Amino acid sequence: MSTFEKSLKEFYETFGESRTMVLSTSYQDYVTSRMISVVVMDGCFYFQTDSKFRKYVQIKNNPRVSLCIDNVQVEGQCVELGHPTKYKAFCELYQQAFPSSYQRYTGLETEVLFKVVPGWIQRWIYEGTEPYIEIYDCENQRYEKVWYQV
Repeated sequence: MSTFEKSLKEFYETFGESRTMVLSTSYQDYVTSRMISVVVMDGCFYFQTDSKFRKYVQIKNNPRVSLCIDNVQVEGQCVELGHPTKYKAFCELYQQAFPSSYQRYTGLETEVLFKVVPGWIQRWIYEGTEPYIEIYDCENQRYEKVWYQV
């Protein structure tokens, strides 16, 4: 296992299977951000949304998105998969992590499942009192930990 693979595996173990994150999308010079419920499977971030929402239109026209939570930023490509109920593994994780959202929205006819394939992940960490930036360049399979000199 390469340093990149080992470091990324440790990142996902720390990150966990689900989070509420900020999703940022853009189209025609309009950038918007909103909270979404995310589950993590196979190194990708999955979320569902209604095809009537502004974020859906933005993603369809510009699939480059970013996700953010706490000290973690993710940039990636967003891929539409279809109706969430066609993806059993997603539904099981989503229902476990976000039961009320699953019950209210997953079965709606206009609901759509998206997968964010990360191209780049950055995480700020501290070792003692020293700040570091971890960079996971997924596209080039490179990991770097850089001391942030203040």
